[in-house]
Amino acid sequence: MMFDVTRVICENGGMLRLGGLPNVRRHALTALLLTVVLAVTASAAHAVFVSHIVDSRVKESSALAVSTRYPGYAYTLNDDEESNKAIVYAIKISTGQVVGTTILSGVKPVDPEALALDRFGKIWYADTGKDGKRDWSDEPPTLWRYTEPTTVTGEHTVTASPYVIEYPDGKHHDVETFMINAKTSEKVLITKEPDALGTRFSLPKTLSSTSPNRVVAREKLTDKVSDGAFTPNGKWAVIRSAKVAYVYSATTPWRRHASFNLPTMYKPESLSFSPNGTRFLVGSEGSSSPLYWIPFDQVRGNKPTS
Repeated sequence: MMFDVTRVICENGGMLRLGGLPNVRRHALTALLLTVVLAVTASAAHAVFVSHIVDSRVKESSALAVSTRYPGYAYTLNDDEESNKAIVYAIKISTGQVVGTTILSGVKPVDPEALALDRFGKIWYADTGKDGKRDWSDEPPTLWRYTEPTTVTGEHTVTASPYVIEYPDGKHHDVETFMINAKTSEKVLITKEPDALGTRFSLPKTLSSTSPNRVVAREKLTDKVSDGAFTPNGKWAVIRSAKVAYVYSATTPWRRHASFNLPTMYKPESLSFSPNGTRFLVGSEGSSSPLYWIPFDQVRGNKPTS
């Protein structure tokens, strides 16, 4: 039986009720669940469960971007939006409730995979996935930039600026990670597909909204990277796979500094730093995505030891 082990632990600290089962079976199931919970806890001892994204409209949360303007809130998107519109959902992190939406006017998403905020109050919506339905000639991978709304709640419609991406090898890459360094404004894409696993691409310092922006291939990193973020101080880049967070020095080339386990969850996907850099938020693509805070030391680039 497959299940999300985060559901075993209730948001208020209570345990799953197993009443109605015979004593032997109840004790056996309790022992099994406890073993699973302990295994999850041991694999990410510093993870703090916060909430589940509870809105039925968010069925495939494929990105997280913690707001620097509105404390306690983050943004997400579906990588397969049923409405066929480019919608960004504002979430109250402590409850997982959607409190607002922003529609990118006239944008028809293909396979959006990431969100990032820059230091100028702009949100970047990365439609950079390699969905089979993408027509690469008419629907190239594109970054869309718009101004963060003046209120986090309510419904908004904005006009976004497009920045088309062109890869130097002429291939079609599956990219689920887009990152912006708040200190240097460096912009990075990282691939996920097996034949170019974890390749980092750098974007030009100045982007054109009228012609394709050819990116530059840098070093190969590791694993199947589904998201990542720079620390607010600009010193480190943290990228994630299904089970592990990898810390790299944000230099050229990037160099591996540390790694540590992440909470076990169904379809793990996203990562975004808090504005003060003391922790980062992770989530999943599954329905009712669980959200966890992971403590982090952005001075040393390590997970805190206590």
